[in-house]
Amino acid sequence: MNFYYSNFRFTNKKCMIDRSQLLVLTSILYGLAIARYFDLNSKYFYNKNKIVFEWLITGWSILAFLFMVRTWWEYANTSALIQISFFNYIEILTVAIILYIQSTLLTPDIPKDELLDLKKHYLKISPYFFGSILLIFLKNQITRLFTNVNEIFSLLNYIRLIFIVCLLIMIINKNRIFHIIMFFVSAVLYLSFVILAK
Repeated sequence: MNFYYSNFRFTNKKCMIDRSQLLVLTSILYGLAIARYFDLNSKYFYNKNKIVFEWLITGWSILAFLFMVRTWWEYANTSALIQISFFNYIEILTVAIILYIQSTLLTPDIPKDELLDLKKHYLKISPYFFGSILLIFLKNQITRLFTNVNEIFSLLNYIRLIFIVCLLIMIINKNRIFHIIMFFVSAVLYLSFVILAK
């Protein structure tokens, strides 16, 4: 079961396509995002004289990496031929594009001639970073109202709803202590989902 992808169909005009077509495109975007997370975080460690370090950026980078790997793995294990509409095709690619954009938001390049304050950067981009995640999850929750009413009352769905509340708190509140607490809560929620959604 996927953490956020839905089975909602926007149109009845579907066609059978080779799963590898989508797998290649999403793999490129996920690969670029993961490479950026690893590259920039390693540079932060090796250039501590040029930055004000913020471990929350590294923490969210790790969660984002795990999230993308699990999502890609689940999709890679679907059947070779899938029935999909054009809007579903765009939906899946859009999510992959958003995840890549999130990597560029969370991990800025190190400037040559000035100090990079990652603590200030994190608080500055947090509404956009968590807001983009919230859009994906809200879309998923809305589509569940039309596709699988029974799942709305499942434990997994309650975990998603709690995570949405955490996202709202992180968007609105810029207190670093709250963000630290919400990071650990989010990490526990994600690990719980992975364990329960076997």
